Amino acid sequence: RRQRQMCIRDSYNLACACSLAGQPEKALEALEKSVEAGFNDPDHMENDEDLDPIRKLDGYKRILQLCRER
Repeated sequence: RRQRQMCIRDSYNLACACSLAGQPEKALEALEKSVEAGFNDPDHMENDEDLDPIRKLDGYKRILQLCRER
C-alpha cells in the first residue's frame, strides 16, 4: 500500500515538473500513470497551477475525466 501511494505521488509530482518544464507529452504520460495507480482527486488536478501549461490539451481533459470516473 505504501509503495502504491509513493507511485501515485511520484508520478503526479513528475507530471507537475514536466508541465512546468515545457514537456507536455511527458507530463501527460506521468499524470495518466498517477491516475491509473489510484490518484483520485480531480478537484486538486483542476486547481493545481503546476498543471496550467497542459490544462487545455485534449490529453489532460481525457485524464481528468478518467480521474473523475474512478
